[in-house]
Formats: sequence, C-alpha cells, structure tokens
Amino acid sequence: MKKQKFYGYVITVCDKSREEECPVFMGTPKRLHWNLKNPEDFTGTEEEILEKVKNLKDQIKELVIEFIKSHEN
Repeated sequence: MKKQKFYGYVITVCDKSREEECPVFMGTPKRLHWNLKNPEDFTGTEEEILEKVKNLKDQIKELVIEFIKSHEN
C-alpha cells in the first residue's frame, strides 16, 4: 500500500483560467496560487519564446525567494 503524503503548503503555478485543473492534495494544506503564464502558450520566434521562458523562470525564482523569506523562523 502506498503511503499518503500530507503537505503544509501547496503552491499552484498555472494560469488563473486553468486553476481548477490543478490536482487536489490530501489533508488541509494552505493553498497559494501564483498566476503565471503557461509556457506552452508562448508565441513568437524561437528567440522571443526563449526570452519569455527566461523571464518566467526569473518570476518563479523571485516568488520562491519571497515565500521562503516570509516563512523563515
């Protein structure tokens, strides 16, 4: 039998319009939603798409750093 995992926080990182498609987690975690663009929806030249992906990566990095700082003891 597979052991169930319980989480204190669940952070979803999809576009707000797709939030309802996010998985459900057991227990009662605090759920945070970061409304971020889906890279699959990026358009433009290969170079433009790559730049958008890099910007998204930087956004996620900043959000993670802010989350960690706000939850330090």
